[in-house]
Amino acid sequence: MLSVLGEYNMNTTAIIALSIVGSLFVILLLAAAGILIYLLLITRRATLDNVNTLRLLQESVRSTLEANRVHFDAKLSTLNGQELAEAAKIISQSATRIERAAIAFGQLAAELLSGEGVEEIHSTAIERARRSGLGPESFAPAGPGERYTSASRTATGDAEAILDESRDNSFDSGIAGEG
Repeated sequence: MLSVLGEYNMNTTAIIALSIVGSLFVILLLAAAGILIYLLLITRRATLDNVNTLRLLQESVRSTLEANRVHFDAKLSTLNGQELAEAAKIISQSATRIERAAIAFGQLAAELLSGEGVEEIHSTAIERARRSGLGPESFAPAGPGERYTSASRTATGDAEAILDESRDNSFDSGIAGEG
């Protein structure tokens, strides 16, 4: 009988030990579940804060884009396609005249540097300008409100100085030719 009671005590002790271990395991599971619930709540709060921040940012970007669109539309509506086409045509004509003038100037410089035909340059300058398309009629038309007022004092003074110098040179050359 003693052996039966000993086994009985062992079984009871084992059952009590297993019950304690099982209850500790259940307590651990409940604690883990509590921690997971707490983390879920913290994560949800942080996610909601981020969502609210993103919504505010989205509204800010939307209002900025809308303001820029309105500003761009206002600027675009002030453009007149016909005026732009006319301006482009005038600019194209001016560029062509500038190109012709540059070519003519390059040819003039080449002839002056070569020293050949210097007398011919002076006599045919107007004719060559007309052939190159750079006559007075080829200047760009005056824009609205533009008009010629007068030459500047500096330009007038330069022209007078050149005229005086050319008179002095022609007088000197006449004396030198006599001697």
